[in-house]
Amino acid sequence: IGPRALKGQKQLKRVSIGSNIVKIGKRAFEGDTKLTSIIIKTKQLKTVESQAFKDISSKAVIRIPKARKKAYTKLLKNRGQKKSVKIKTK
Repeated sequence: IGPRALKGQKQLKRVSIGSNIVKIGKRAFEGDTKLTSIIIKTKQLKTVESQAFKDISSKAVIRIPKARKKAYTKLLKNRGQKKSVKIKTK
């Protein structure tokens, strides 16, 4: 997913990241204030750039594959989302 790909999509509520994605670019979801559900299906994610989730909803939940919990929790930490955003396994 490229840098600023879905920036400012104020009506966007849910996103499903497919199984072939390896990178989420800088500020990809910035300003998507109603974004409350992000489902990451890929087990190949290697990079999440800075501020990728800046200004998404404070009630957002990011769901990750159970098999990659430790790696993805570390990868998604401090990527612009508020501390109230939860990271859960599917």
